[in-house]
Amino acid sequence: MDETDDIPIGLRRDLETAYGHAGAVPHEVDRAILGAARPLRRRRMILRWASLAAAAVVTLVVIHQAVVRHASAPPQQSAAATEDLNGDGRVDVLDAFYLARRLAQAQTTKAQWDFNHDGRVDRADADAIAMAVVSLSRPSVQ
Repeated sequence: MDETDDIPIGLRRDLETAYGHAGAVPHEVDRAILGAARPLRRRRMILRWASLAAAAVVTLVVIHQAVVRHASAPPQQSAAATEDLNGDGRVDVLDAFYLARRLAQAQTTKAQWDFNHDGRVDRADADAIAMAVVSLSRPSVQ
């Protein structure tokens, strides 16, 4: 039984005339075409999986490098720990205010609070903290 048996004869004849099709494709030709296409499909599938595997490897290498770089980076806590004067775990304008208030009330200060390294702890050190925390490049107070 042919696939075109359900089509009325007149319509079939008109379609064959319009498209020049004289009949069905022989099974041998159909098998030959499909046989030639299978290796291409396998090759595409192998290439697709290989590209996905390569992308996964690159991603893992990038993550590994980031972890190694982060683990080997020197800890930056020392500068922040000395600048965090009020002990809230952050270096912000409140630390500058804390130092300015202690200076205004003539309370004791620590020698490591000399952030501008001029040999004394004064208003310039509070200003140095304030300038560092509002700076866009966020340099550490030195």
